[in-house]
Amino acid sequence: MAFIEFFIAALLGIIILNASKGKNLTLSLHLNMVILLIVLMKLVYLLYLAYQDKTVCEATKNLYC
Repeated sequence: MAFIEFFIAALLGIIILNASKGKNLTLSLHLNMVILLIVLMKLVYLLYLAYQDKTVCEATKNLYC
């Protein structure tokens, strides 16, 4: 699961690089940067869960119960 999140973060990074080279794309650039921040936070959380030997089901129980 963390592997998929890594590729999503990489693709968003490429989109941000391409958007920063264009003109009048500040809204798109800022939106993609916010999405990238959220994806990176989720990736760090998934890596933390993997380090703690917890499953995603256990993590959702801890978050929502």
